[in-house]
Amino acid sequence: MRSMTGYGRATREMDGRELTIELKSVNHRFLDVNFRMPRSFMFLEDGEWKKADEFCEQVLNLDPECAEAYLGKLMAELRVKKQGALKEQAETFDNSNNYQKAIRFGDDDLKKMLTGYIEYIITRNENARLEGIYKNAKKSMFEAKSEVEYLEAAECFESVSQYKDSIELAKECRDKAEVVRKDAILFKGKERMSYKEVYHYEAAIKLFETIPGWKDADEQIIACQKRIEKLNAEAEQERIEFEKRKKQIIKYIKTATSIVCVIIIIAIIVNNFIIPTIRYKKAVSCIDEGKYSEAYDLFDAIYDYKDSADYLSKFKFYYNKKEMIYRSSNGNVSKAAYEYTYDSKGNM
Repeated sequence: MRSMTGYGRATREMDGRELTIELKSVNHRFLDVNFRMPRSFMFLEDGEWKKADEFCEQVLNLDPECAEAYLGKLMAELRVKKQGALKEQAETFDNSNNYQKAIRFGDDDLKKMLTGYIEYIITRNENARLEGIYKNAKKSMFEAKSEVEYLEAAECFESVSQYKDSIELAKECRDKAEVVRKDAILFKGKERMSYKEVYHYEAAIKLFETIPGWKDADEQIIACQKRIEKLNAEAEQERIEFEKRKKQIIKYIKTATSIVCVIIIIAIIVNNFIIPTIRYKKAVSCIDEGKYSEAYDLFDAIYDYKDSADYLSKFKFYYNKKEMIYRSSNGNVSKAAYEYTYDSKGNM
């Protein structure tokens, strides 16, 4: 083309497709080449990614700065049939070399369109992330039963505080967590009140004092104080009764001890004085009546009493015979049959 102005058109069949190239020349000091590429987009619509990419490469061989060719290669790379479907990509594609070349050589409209797709994907993915956190937080909030679970839900909402009503729901979770916390303390305090020991009521008061003004916590403090006073009074009464019983027991013990002592003394008197006296008199009476063997046994039983030993010394035994001779104080000798048999050593 030798003239400053001119027009040219050429058509070529390639892989069942028709490629048409038109060239126009105007009076300019520089070369401005523009391509219309409906054929490449037809390949893309049919899902023929390789052919579409090859077609765009042929265009770039003619014009290395053709932004539409880089756009076509980008769509083939991402397996996108329609240009508008680029924004439906799962992730951004701004790191693609074809994207960067399309932005570099494209006009303002193309640049705006492609950057708009990237912004759309970023916004969509971020919204999906926020929505996922938001939904999980709402689920946790709905299922929460304990203080910890409500606080965990509140932290989830606070991590997406600018999304929807997250900040309000976070506050609601923290309010509910506080309600659960105070209710748990109130329950523990009332549970302590089911026991009978003073220290349980004192522990309950300490619990109630941590939630002043909450429901009937203040009334329960008063109830605990009254119960403590009653238990202390009952304990004091029991102590007084115990002291009384203790004194009575000590008195009974002292009385019983005295009685035992008297019995022991009486036993000693009976065994050491009364019985020996009775036996002594009876033994003397037996001598007078001539019952020497009986008298001997009686004196022998009270050998240490008075002169029982002297009486025993006046008895003389004839061994190998069943008789006994008693020599009285006036020298008279009496003989009496004796019921025991003695051996040669004088043992009965």
